Amino acid sequence: MRVINYNNKNCLTLKDADGQITPFQVLIVSTSGSGKGTTGEGWIESWKRANGGVVIVLNDPKNEAEFSYVMYEPEAKYHLTELKVDGIKKGTHKAKLYHPYTHNLAKKGMLPDINFYSISIKDMTKEDWSILAESDAESETIKLLERVAEDLPRNDSLFDFLQEIERLTEGKKDKNKAVADPKNWFLKSGGGTSKSVKQVGNMLSSFKKNYFLRKDTCELKLDWEKILLDSENYHVFLSNWVDNSKLKNFLVEFLLGQAVNTAQRLSNTGKLKKPILFVIPELLNMCPSESKGSSQFLAKAVRKHIVTMRSQAGGMSILGDTQNWSQTSPELRGSFNQTFYGKLNPEDARIIFKANSYTATQRGLFDEVEEKPGSFIWYKHEDYGVFSMFMPSHMHKEVKYNWIQMYKKHFKNKMKSYNYLVKIMKTEYDEEYEKTKDSVFRKIEEKEEAERQKEEALEQKDKPKQVRKKTLIFDPTKTYILKRAYELHKENLSDRKIADELGIKSHKTAKKYYTTYEQKLKEKKKEEGSPESINSNLGEGIMPEEVESNFAEEFESEE
Repeated sequence: MRVINYNNKNCLTLKDADGQITPFQVLIVSTSGSGKGTTGEGWIESWKRANGGVVIVLNDPKNEAEFSYVMYEPEAKYHLTELKVDGIKKGTHKAKLYHPYTHNLAKKGMLPDINFYSISIKDMTKEDWSILAESDAESETIKLLERVAEDLPRNDSLFDFLQEIERLTEGKKDKNKAVADPKNWFLKSGGGTSKSVKQVGNMLSSFKKNYFLRKDTCELKLDWEKILLDSENYHVFLSNWVDNSKLKNFLVEFLLGQAVNTAQRLSNTGKLKKPILFVIPELLNMCPSESKGSSQFLAKAVRKHIVTMRSQAGGMSILGDTQNWSQTSPELRGSFNQTFYGKLNPEDARIIFKANSYTATQRGLFDEVEEKPGSFIWYKHEDYGVFSMFMPSHMHKEVKYNWIQMYKKHFKNKMKSYNYLVKIMKTEYDEEYEKTKDSVFRKIEEKEEAERQKEEALEQKDKPKQVRKKTLIFDPTKTYILKRAYELHKENLSDRKIADELGIKSHKTAKKYYTTYEQKLKEKKKEEGSPESINSNLGEGIMPEEVESNFAEEFESEE
């Protein structure tokens, strides 16, 4: 890239003297309202026009679908004036919108045409898990999560994934004391290692509502190969209805990582014909300088992906921006190989002037930038002076615009309701929930039955002459939940609390469970104390008094 004189002003062109565009990692630094947005959009459009590449916008920090406006011609007077001065005709671009599936879509009414997608548990890397777990990527916990995800059958859900984590980490104490928790993926809560498994479950609890971390066979799974081979559209990723900022930021890193890995594979096989430009606006929101928790692991992961781009000959570039240089993660901003300074806040100006040892003449360039919105200085190429980018031919998102209303204005016939999708996905979630519940309770019942049979065998060994037929109190498939309801009732829990504890929808059902169990216990005692049960043991050479004595001993042992 280089600066040229066009129409009596300095303008940046992405082509070198030989007419080639070299892959770049560019960071634009400029305060809010100083032309950073239009500069980035102009940069992207110039790049796409020059090589027909694939543009992928990975972030929408303001939840305003700012890059969806590439589909419309500009209307703002200042924009039209700038285009006229530069001799640029108004234009538009095709765009596809993407959004992770979430149950929050329910009752949102008519929305634009959006590709709702899921991501596969099996595609999760250790960097992805480290962001969610807020733990080092090389820790034992993260390695376990990564290994189980890799080995997970393609049709297994997040419930299955967590049950497998529990199975691999369950200790003897956990097996004896822990109780399955319906609120936390039916993981067992108790002492020992079950505590750490419970924390993993809590970590993933947001995916119950934001239901996009799915089985590998989900029909909504994002197809990166299809996206990377589509240079006709801008690919704009949104996260408007994801109600968790940590998940929003995680998605940016995950999508970038998946795209880079897929691009490498396509490049190695000769399928990738066009260069790729990734766009990440407002890096400050994702990775502040004092990054803590998930943000610090996010910065490391994004940096790793950018370094991978730079080291591979896959024709990948990235354009990021921030309105505050000093408050953006040093690790992240240091991964870009080109930086352009626009209007700076006082603190950034002080730090940058000192760090770069700018002369009075060079500092004077920033005074010129202050007076010309949309103008910039190229770090380490300050001799070019102040320059600007051409305005984009398409519409720029203005403050008064609403992206859904704008879409409706231009594509009314493409507006649609997604209630049908919500219904399908909620049904799938409910099926996974019920399947896991049945599986967990069946294993508990089988364990209890095995223990009962073991105890019975020991009793028979100690009392070889005593022969007494035992029967199950009720249907084995309901044994655990009925018995647990009865135990909680004995602990003086209200019917509503019992229902809540067991994941039962109605407190009336909870009451029915424990009263049924209580009645069966009474019937069992009555049956064992009846004359028929005694007389059935009478035989030749045995006195009734002896039988009664044996029965009393047996009843006491039962108690």
